[in-house]
Amino acid sequence: MNRKPIPLIIFFIITLWCNNAWAQSTPVLLISNNPSSCNGSEGSFSFSGLLPNTTYQVTYTDDGVVTGPVTIASTATGQLTITGLNAGIYSNFIFNFNGSISNVLTGQQLSNPINVPEFTPFAPFCQGSTPPVLPPTSNAPNSISGTWNPAVVNNQTSGTYTFTPAAGTCGTPVPINITVIPKETATFPFGTSLTICHNGTVPVLPNTSDNGISGTWSPAVVDPTQSGTYIFTATSPGCVEGTTLTVTVNPNVPSIFPFGTSTTICEGDPVVTLPASSSNGITGTWNPAVVSNTTSGTYTFTPDNGQCATTATYTVTVNPNVIPTFDPVAPICSGATLSSLPTTSNNGITGSWSPALNNTATTTYTFTPTAGLCARTATLTITVDAKVTPTFTTADTICAGATLTALPTTSDNGITGTWSPALNNTATTTYTFTPTAGQCANATTLTITVNPNITPAFAPVAPICSGDALTALPTTSTNGITGTWAPALDNTATTTYTFTPDAGQCATITTLTITVNPIVTPTFNAVAPICSGSGLPPLPTTSTNGISGTWAPALNDTVTTTYTFTPTAGQCAITTTLTVTVIPNVKPTFTPVAPICFGNTIPALPTTSDNGITGTWSPALNHAATTTYTFTPTAGVCATTDTLTIVVNVITPTFPAADTICSGAPLAALPTTSDNGITGTWAPALNNTATTTYTFTPAPGQCATTTTLTIIVNQKVTPTFAVAASVCSGATLAPLPLSSANAIPVTGTWSPALSNTTTTTYTFTPDSGQCAIPTTFTLQVNPIPSLMNITRDTAIYDGTVLAPYNFRVNDPAGGIQWNNSNPAIGLSASGTGMVPSFTATNISDTPFTAIITTIPVMNGCSGVSQSFKITVLPLAKDVFVPNIFSPNGDGKNEQLFIYGNYIASVDMQIFNQWGQRLATLTSTQQGWDGKYKGTAQPVGVYMYVLKAVLRDGRQIKTKGSITLIR
Repeated sequence: MNRKPIPLIIFFIITLWCNNAWAQSTPVLLISNNPSSCNGSEGSFSFSGLLPNTTYQVTYTDDGVVTGPVTIASTATGQLTITGLNAGIYSNFIFNFNGSISNVLTGQQLSNPINVPEFTPFAPFCQGSTPPVLPPTSNAPNSISGTWNPAVVNNQTSGTYTFTPAAGTCGTPVPINITVIPKETATFPFGTSLTICHNGTVPVLPNTSDNGISGTWSPAVVDPTQSGTYIFTATSPGCVEGTTLTVTVNPNVPSIFPFGTSTTICEGDPVVTLPASSSNGITGTWNPAVVSNTTSGTYTFTPDNGQCATTATYTVTVNPNVIPTFDPVAPICSGATLSSLPTTSNNGITGSWSPALNNTATTTYTFTPTAGLCARTATLTITVDAKVTPTFTTADTICAGATLTALPTTSDNGITGTWSPALNNTATTTYTFTPTAGQCANATTLTITVNPNITPAFAPVAPICSGDALTALPTTSTNGITGTWAPALDNTATTTYTFTPDAGQCATITTLTITVNPIVTPTFNAVAPICSGSGLPPLPTTSTNGISGTWAPALNDTVTTTYTFTPTAGQCAITTTLTVTVIPNVKPTFTPVAPICFGNTIPALPTTSDNGITGTWSPALNHAATTTYTFTPTAGVCATTDTLTIVVNVITPTFPAADTICSGAPLAALPTTSDNGITGTWAPALNNTATTTYTFTPAPGQCATTTTLTIIVNQKVTPTFAVAASVCSGATLAPLPLSSANAIPVTGTWSPALSNTTTTTYTFTPDSGQCAIPTTFTLQVNPIPSLMNITRDTAIYDGTVLAPYNFRVNDPAGGIQWNNSNPAIGLSASGTGMVPSFTATNISDTPFTAIITTIPVMNGCSGVSQSFKITVLPLAKDVFVPNIFSPNGDGKNEQLFIYGNYIASVDMQIFNQWGQRLATLTSTQQGWDGKYKGTAQPVGVYMYVLKAVLRDGRQIKTKGSITLIR
C-alpha cells in the first residue's frame, strides 16, 4: 500500500511539541558531595531528569549570594553536575535552556570535613616531678594547631586537659587525661612526734618503714637529752617520700612554790600552809606536813611518781622579838629646831617614828620597827614651852624731816631686846623688835608714819588776748591745800603768780603762769594771674605769720575775684583780703592740608598758628595712614588746643588663603596680581619643606601697601603608641589602638592579626592624607612557668634552725616569689628564690603557724601557686636552779648552773649560812664550782637569791637553798 507523505506543517507541529515536552522536564537532585579538604572547593551537586546532551545556563544561591549563570552540559542520561563548590548553604537552582527555565528551590548544605586532632598519650608521672609540656600542634598527618585549657600541666593532681583547635582548621576539641601518681609516705610505729622526759626511753630508728619503704635517717640516733627533728629520706624506687620524727625532750622541772625555798619569821608570826601541788602543777607530799612558827626547821616536798620533776625544800628560820630603847630629849621653846629622832635604837633596832616632829606643842612619838625585824613598838615624849609676844605704846605720826624719839629696849611686859632698822624721819617705816636670846619670846613690829610734804596742784589757766577778763585764782588746791596768791592779777601782760600754803599742812610753795597774747593781722603771699579755666589751687588756711582761718567766696578760675580771710576764733587776729586775676583764652587757627597717597612725603606742620599762637604738634607725621594731629599751645600762653586731620589714601592687596601641604609636596606659583587688581612681586622663593610667610610688594604708583600670605607645610610624623611591650602566653589582648598617641593623632590599620601565643611584629599603616609614615611594634609573648617541687608541712620548736629550701621551675630562666603569712616565726614576710635558713621564733605560750606560698615567675608571668605550713611550738618558760650539786672532780654535776629557755638577764647571789656572799652568777653560761676565792667550800646547805628578766618582759624573783655534796 502506498502511503502519502506527511504534510510539512504537520511535521513542524510534531517537532515543536516534542521539543517543548523535553524542555519542560523536571530536574531532581541526585547526589551531593562535600569538599574533601578543609575550606576546599571539591564539593559538587548532581541533578537528573534534564534533557540529555544539552547545554544549560545554571544559576544558584551560595550562602545568600547569587552565583552564575554558569554554562554546564548534561550527560547522555540527562545528568548535570555542578563542581568546584566549597562549604555553604545552596538553594534556588535555576536551569535555563533556550529560555525554558526549570527550578530546584530546595536548600542544600555542603560541609567541611571534620578533623580530629591526635596526640601521643602522656605516661603517668609521680606527684611533684617535672610535668610534660602540652604540644601546640597535633600529630601528623593533620598537624592541627590550637590551645590547651588548662595551658600548663599540674604536677600535683591528675586532670583532664582540653585541646581547642585554632579557627579555620576544621578541627574538633579533644580531651586528654594525664595521670599524676600520688606519693606514698613512709610510716613508722612511733608516728611523727614523740614527747619524753630528759634522758627518757627513745626508739631505735629502723631503715625500713612499716609500709616497706627503705631509706636513711638523719640524725641516725635519737638524742634523749635535747629536742630535735629527725628526717627519714626514702631510697626505694617508685612514687615514695620520706617523713620526719619530732622528738620533744621535757626537762626535769623543779617544783616551784609561791613562798620560795626559805623564809625568816618572828616568833608567833603567821606561817604558810604547805600545798599538795606546786605553782607549776607538780603534785606530791611534805615532810613534816605542818610549818611551826616557834621553832626553825626544813620541810621537804617529794613529787608523786610519773612527773618529770625534782624534790624541793622549804627552810623556816624563827627569830625572838626585842624591845627598842632610846635616850630622852630635853624640853624646847615653841618654834625651836628639833633634831630628827634616831631611826636605829640603842639596841640596834631600825624603824620609823610617828607622828611628824612638832616644835610648837608637847608631843608623844611612837617608834615602829622596820617590817621583818623581830621587835616591838616604843614611845618618846618631847616637852615644848609656849612663846610670849612683847607689847609697846603706839608711836605718833610726824611730817617728813621732824625729830624722832629713840624706841624703848624693854617692852611694856618686861621683854628686853633690840630694834632694827635705824630710825628714819623721812619715810614711814616698820621697825622689828628682836627679843634677847633665852626668853621664849616672839619678835614683834612697830610702825611710825611719816607724812610727805605735798606740792599743791592747780588746773592751768588758758592763754587770753590782751585786755580780756581774768577770773580770781582759787585759794584751795585740787589736792586740798589752802593758802594765798601774790601778786595781784594783770590782764595786759604774761605774769607768774606764787601760792603760799597755810601753816600746819605739810605742803610746799608752788607757782602758776597766765599767758596774755597781743592782737595780730594775718599776712599772705600774692597769687600770680592765671588763664581762664586753667584751675586755681586752694588758698592757704594758715597765714605766713601762723594765723589759721577760712576764705570766702568759693574759688573761681574764670573771672578775677577778691577773697576775704576770716581768722579762726580764739587767735587774737583780724580779717584780711586777697585778689586773684583771671586772663581769657584764645583758639589757634591753621590752613587745611590736602590728602596724600600712601607713602608720599608730608610737609612739616607750622609751629605758629595763623593768629600768632606758638606751640607743638603730636603725634609724629605718618604717611602710611590717615591721622588727626593735636596742636598744644606753648605753656604760659592763654590759648586752647586745636586739631588737624591729614587723609592718607591706601589699598591692601587681597589673595585667597593657601592650602596646607605635606613636606615635599609640589607648590603652585603665587599670583602676581591680587584679587582686587594690585600687581606686584612675592618674596622669598617658594619652599615646600617648611612653613613660610611670603610678602607681596605692590608695584610703584598704585597707592597700595604690602601684605603677607602664610603656606603651612606639615612635617611627616612617625606614629607613636603607648602599648604593653610584653604579655603572658594566653592572656587576653586588647585591640591595638587605631589612633596614635601623637599630639595630632594618626589613624590607620594594623597587620597581621593579634596573636597571644607567639611573639609577633605588627605594622601600622597610616590612612591616606595624614603626612605620616608606617611604623612597627613587636609584642613579646612570654611562656607561663610552673613549679616542679614543694616541701611538706612541718612542726618545730622555738630556737630550731631550719635548713634552706630551694624550689625548681620548669624553665631555667624562671624564678620563685614566696610570701610568709606570719613573720613572727622568724622568717621574713616575703622573698625570692630559695627560702633561707632561719631560726624559728616563738616566745609566746601558744604555737605560731605560718603559710608559705610559692609562685613561679618568669618575665613578669606567674604560674600556679603552691603552699606549705610551718608550725613553731613554744618551749617551757620556767627558771630552774638545781638544789644539789657535787663538785668532787668526777666530771658530773661539777658546777651549779641556772637553767631557762627565755632568760634575757639574770642575777643570782649565793650565800653561806652566815650570810657571806660567795658568788654572783649573771649568765646561764656561768656556773659556781663550789669555791670562794679559790678555796673549796665545805659540804652543807647554801642559800641563793635570784632575780631574772625573761625575754617577754616578765620578772621572776625567787630564793632557795642549795646542798653541796662531794
